Amino acid sequence: TLRWPLLLSALGWVALLHRIALRALPAWAACAVVSVCVLWSVPNYPAPIPSWYNLFLATAGLYALLRWREDARARWLLLAGIAGGLSFLVKLSGLAFVIGAGFALVYGSLDRQGPTSRSRGGFVVVATGIVLVLAVLWRPLAAAHVAFLLRLWLLLAVLAGGLLVLE
Repeated sequence: TLRWPLLLSALGWVALLHRIALRALPAWAACAVVSVCVLWSVPNYPAPIPSWYNLFLATAGLYALLRWREDARARWLLLAGIAGGLSFLVKLSGLAFVIGAGFALVYGSLDRQGPTSRSRGGFVVVATGIVLVLAVLWRPLAAAHVAFLLRLWLLLAVLAGGLLVLE
C-alpha cells in the first residue's frame, strides 16, 4: 500500500521535472533528459523510502524558486519554503535543499540589485546565516574530526565565501 503514494508522487515529480527541463532545453531534449531521470530513479528501486520524497519535494521547491525568479510573487517563495520544510520533516537530508535554496535566494537578491547598488543587505543576510548555522552546529562541529569537517563543510564554506565576495 505504500507504493501507491510513491507512484502518485513520482508522476507529479515527472511533470515538474519536465517543466523545469523545458526552461533550459528544447522540447525533444527535455523529454530525453526527463526519460533518463525517470529510468534512473523510482523504477530502479521502487521501495517507498524517504529519500524519494526528499527528491520529489526538492524538485517542487526548485520549480517554485524558478517561478519566483520569473515573476517575483511571494507565493512561489512560500511554496518553496513549504517544500523545503516538508522535505526536512521527511528526512534530515532535506536540509541540503533548504541550505541550497537559501543560497539561491541570497544570490538572487544580489543579482537583482545589480553592480551599481549600494545596499549591503545581502552581506548582512549571508553573514547572519553563517553565524546562525555555526551557532546551532557548534557542539557537533567541535567534536568532529578535521577530515569530516573538510569533506562536509568545505563546499558550504566556499559557497558562502563566494557570496560574501560577490556582495
